[in-house]
Amino acid sequence: MNRRTLLKWASALLALGSALLVAVPGWSFLVAALRRRSGKESVVQRVLRLEDLPPGKPVAV
Repeated sequence: MNRRTLLKWASALLALGSALLVAVPGWSFLVAALRRRSGKESVVQRVLRLEDLPPGKPVAV
């Protein structure tokens, strides 16, 4: 194996590693979106009325 062939293989492996570095999180993002249940509805729950909040004062709810 000469030097050109070795460099060609090394650059191909580096390109493959870079592509996998981007592809794996992207693939898991797409699979997670498909596995998520669409029938599950979110519930709106009232926590506090706006009139009960003091103006200019942060409140942890």
